[in-house]
Amino acid sequence: MRRNKRMTEHEERERSLAHIKDPDRWLHLGKCPIKRRRGTQMPEVGYLVEGAGPRVYLGNLFNIRQDDAFTDYASFEAIIDDGWVVD
Repeated sequence: MRRNKRMTEHEERERSLAHIKDPDRWLHLGKCPIKRRRGTQMPEVGYLVEGAGPRVYLGNLFNIRQDDAFTDYASFEAIIDDGWVVD
């Protein structure tokens, strides 16, 4: 019987970083869903777009709007450092 093992923070960081750096692994036609938790609040949701570089669009991947806000980051590592992980 396999026991569910929760990933450590380091393992989740490395998994997320490897995933966002490789768009071939993204299952949503060039988009990658991500989330960020801050304290006890509901998680923020966002997504990355293939070819847009390290830019996080704030919004729901399944309800993309042309006016979704975004934040540009210096690198994919900076996205992870800011608390975003692959959803």
